[in-house]
Amino acid sequence: MFEKQEADRGASDGFLPQADEKHLLERTRIDQLLTRAFACPLIVVTAGAGYGKTRAVTRFLHGRSEDQVLVQLGKRDNLPARFWENFTHAVGRYSPQLSTRLVELGFPSLAMMDQYLEIIEDELSRAKNYIVVLDDFHSITNPDVLGFFNASIANPHGRISLIIISRAEPALNLMPSIMKGRVAFITEDDLRFTRQETTDFFKQIGVSLTADSLAAICDDTDGWAFSVNLVGMSLAKTKNARYARSAMKSNVSRLIDAEVFSVVSPRLQRFLVQLSMIDFLVVDLVHTLAHDETLVAELATACSFIRYDSYLDAYRIHHLFLDFLTSRQGILSEEEKRETWRAAARWCAANGQMIDAVAYFEKAGDYAEIPDLINHGFPQQVPPTSAQFLLQVFENAPEGAFEGVLIYHVLHMRILLSLSRIEDAFALAQKVIRKYEAMPLKQTSCRILFGAYIALAVASWMRAPLTDVYDFDHYFERGNHYFALFPFVSMSSGTSHPISTYAGMVGTTRAGAFEEYLAAMARSVPMTTACLNGNMAGMDALTAGELLFFKADLKHAEIKLKSAFAEADKHSQHDIRNRALSYLLRIYLALGKYENATWVIDQIKAQLNRKAYYERQLTCDIVMARYYVLVDSTDFVASWLGEEIEESAFGEYVMDFANLMKALLLYTTERFEDLLHFAQSETRLKRFLLGRIELKVLEALCHYQIKNRALAFEALECAWQLSQSNGFLMPFIEQGKHMRTLTAAARKSGACAIPDNWLNEVNRRASVYAKRLNLVAGEYRDANGLSDDTHLSALETKVLGALVDGLSRSEIAAQMNLSINTIKTVINMVYLKLGAKGSAEAIRIAVERKLL
Repeated sequence: MFEKQEADRGASDGFLPQADEKHLLERTRIDQLLTRAFACPLIVVTAGAGYGKTRAVTRFLHGRSEDQVLVQLGKRDNLPARFWENFTHAVGRYSPQLSTRLVELGFPSLAMMDQYLEIIEDELSRAKNYIVVLDDFHSITNPDVLGFFNASIANPHGRISLIIISRAEPALNLMPSIMKGRVAFITEDDLRFTRQETTDFFKQIGVSLTADSLAAICDDTDGWAFSVNLVGMSLAKTKNARYARSAMKSNVSRLIDAEVFSVVSPRLQRFLVQLSMIDFLVVDLVHTLAHDETLVAELATACSFIRYDSYLDAYRIHHLFLDFLTSRQGILSEEEKRETWRAAARWCAANGQMIDAVAYFEKAGDYAEIPDLINHGFPQQVPPTSAQFLLQVFENAPEGAFEGVLIYHVLHMRILLSLSRIEDAFALAQKVIRKYEAMPLKQTSCRILFGAYIALAVASWMRAPLTDVYDFDHYFERGNHYFALFPFVSMSSGTSHPISTYAGMVGTTRAGAFEEYLAAMARSVPMTTACLNGNMAGMDALTAGELLFFKADLKHAEIKLKSAFAEADKHSQHDIRNRALSYLLRIYLALGKYENATWVIDQIKAQLNRKAYYERQLTCDIVMARYYVLVDSTDFVASWLGEEIEESAFGEYVMDFANLMKALLLYTTERFEDLLHFAQSETRLKRFLLGRIELKVLEALCHYQIKNRALAFEALECAWQLSQSNGFLMPFIEQGKHMRTLTAAARKSGACAIPDNWLNEVNRRASVYAKRLNLVAGEYRDANGLSDDTHLSALETKVLGALVDGLSRSEIAAQMNLSINTIKTVINMVYLKLGAKGSAEAIRIAVERKLL
């Protein structure tokens, strides 16, 4: 891992230049401290500025055999997306393969940490030991980024040593690691120059001091490495201890000016100030800013407080010198400052660091460059933390900053929609339309009106579950009208259309609402595919297929969904393609068609190669989770789905889709109380009628499992009422054996208002579903060599054990306070799972497989 040719590490990690190596004291005491600290997987080096933290660590690491990655952190790394760009860029210098995998994963929230750790584990299986250094960790305050580090520290790897360098105690939960002896600390007191080290330093640079002068300097500097070095530089020139002491005590800044800044050429002074305006001084960028190789050469020979870091392939400026340079930025003209930021922005954009690129263009006042970066550098539904940053850029821009930028208004609305600020986006679109429709129709105004109407259509579409108004096709039509006046090739980033948990974004039980929505969608798609380069292709067929699926018309649903898949695949509508596959998978499982389901699985996994699909890993995990749950292989479900789904981790659509799967997983793993809490607190899924039905069905099943029969029947009746106007049956049928048991109990109780004919119909179809699903699960186990790993539930094991004890079915029912029919159902399920024809054979197989 992090493979790098040793020749690339030949440059000195000391402050440049080589001629100043006499200023570097070999501090064996610090080396010994670090050597002992390496017995722990985590080393925390904490001290204020100028104590030589980074110097001590880099000199100690120089020449070690481990692969080493140094990550330079800054305040902007509190944006998770920007931190991830920085982190993966640092990794990429040593392992491009790993960097690519991490970029594709995206910033791993706590819910995704297992995926991150699996990637790291996979890389480490082929690597030697390595060291990761996180410098300036005190810059990090963002809870998500801190959460990532907390989770990493809580899961140490034997081949990883992590070094945190910080001016203050890191805001991390280190106590568990401290209690386990996994943390070593090196503090400010450890790093202070001792009296002997101060004496040795002055001898090394050829300065002789009286005992009194040495004592005074030790008292004044208090072992502060930076001040010891400055005093040494002054004494090497003046041999005047009194002057050095007075200057240091009165003003460190004046000493820096006198001893460092004023002695270099005016040209280099201006260049140094330019460098202080950039957060990350990559060598290529420094050369670009210099415009002259002789200036870079002068930098390398004239200033000992800037050093080249071979691990970062970047220059680093000492904190105190950086503060000094920052205070001198007034020597640059405004145009010089803007050109510096422009150069940095262009470099960041070319190297995939989009957050930094936007930030530098904002500083330069080049707002016209920003929209195109956002359009091509961020997913269609921008993750919340990035969207909030971009929104601040837009809202803080001076009036007229984006004048004439055709896609600005569309992007502004897209960011608002990504933050679920639908009404704000709607109002902004109307404002833009009023302004430009009052102008003469020219190419520019038509394109802006086109974009505004498209945004208005999307906002209207997103409002539909709340308003029960399906007029978004009208806005698409208006947008298409202005597009037709001045046709152009649409933006490529708009070709991948994200969709919500359900294609049918209807919130009401009103009869006919779904048909109105579907009709509006059918009118919209031909227009969007024409004017948006294929955008939304297949969405009409997907919506129709979804509606037929929930009505349990699986034959016609399959036809529509295959059409949706083909259209979406043709036009790279990744989310639509994925959702069509997810419904096709559910259909084939319901029909007992294992081979067809396998084809779908292959298609789902194939989408992982589509790098333009930002959410491909997440959505693949979600769809595959349902498959693994239904074939009784929950061990293969992505572990992040078993944790809390964090709002800051994904765009809203992906998060809600994940939450629906999380609900099913909670039920499958018998976390009934957790599921009831989730179902009662969940709000976004309940905007959709289908979401309310599916959650209410799970709620009914939960209550039944924990013996709250009255509440179970009440929830079931509520779900039935919600489904009646549209004839939705599939949310009930898909619960198979569980729904079969619940409907049978509801029918017999006499306490449920649901008609018997409906209960009988659902009971029958749920029974057929359960049998077909068991056939698929059996074929899956056979095909994957899992036949001997049959899993019996706690109830199934208990009933089988009672049979071993010789109890009859009626006796088992009485003992467990269950109905005889329930016991029969459980026994039949055991027979199905074990492939047994009777109780004797079931007992024999269970004993052989050590299930009893």
